[in-house]
Amino acid sequence: YQRRVRGYDVDSFKDENSSYVVMDLTKSGNCFRINPEGKLRGKGGDYGKVTLKFFADLNEYSDSSRKLPQVGYAVQFHDHEQYASSLTTAFWMSPGLIYKADLSLTREFRLGPPAGGCNDTVLYNTHGRHEQNSCLEQCKDDAMMASCGCVLVLPPLPENNPGVKYRACTLQEWATCGLPAYIDWYSRFVDQKTEDEMCHCYPACKETFYKASLSSSILSQFYAEDHISMLPQGYGTVADVTNNLMVIDILFTTTQEVEITEVVSYGWGNFLGDVGGVLGLFLGASAFTLIELILFLVAIAWSTVKRLVTSK
Repeated sequence: YQRRVRGYDVDSFKDENSSYVVMDLTKSGNCFRINPEGKLRGKGGDYGKVTLKFFADLNEYSDSSRKLPQVGYAVQFHDHEQYASSLTTAFWMSPGLIYKADLSLTREFRLGPPAGGCNDTVLYNTHGRHEQNSCLEQCKDDAMMASCGCVLVLPPLPENNPGVKYRACTLQEWATCGLPAYIDWYSRFVDQKTEDEMCHCYPACKETFYKASLSSSILSQFYAEDHISMLPQGYGTVADVTNNLMVIDILFTTTQEVEITEVVSYGWGNFLGDVGGVLGLFLGASAFTLIELILFLVAIAWSTVKRLVTSK
């Protein structure tokens, strides 16, 4: 509906090589991705906030959607290299309210083999940057392609798997093959009795998380009256604003980042120290004594072999 940054329309920031708003098709509907290339940046606090205004247009909701308890949008805060298809959680936000989202950034660094279990060989897949959820989405799509030759929704980055030509299912293909194949894949995936791993999806060695603290307030009547002129054709009352308009202020409460790094808590130094301590406790020996014992045994073995060779 409208996107403003520091008082300016986001559209005025567009150039020939970038766009700050794109629309992706997902299995749950259309998804607006704000700042998809990660080029739009701001300072901490209110000065660097981004204000987003969305018009829900409830008249376009289907009869089944009108019966749902939630009305409005599902909002996700994530890194620009992630896609909605691989994100499992979201915040429900409804029209008639203004939300304030205070964000903080956390990065996690994990160890690769042999000490850790993260996958440091794959960086990207068909659903964005490699992580467990995006890997599972590609695994599901590949299983659907193998069974039916099509998928429910095309992955956002099919070029990252050039060996497979992804194609969206028709309604008939989805009803006759796609849905049964998906149910079969899901039942096998969640079956804890299955010993073999279906997808071999391991955690990423580096992940970025945005933690959000939300607060909200209803839109005032004066604010609604001031925005009547901005409504689409066919709308022109205060009730139309309060029933359809949603506002989000997004800002960083701090520019500091939290980094969580996985380290080896028990290495070779700890092992040698423990061995030396046990030997010293029970044998009165130290690690140096163990080394001297090994050298002594090697020397005896060498002298024995040398003596046998000389006697022949």
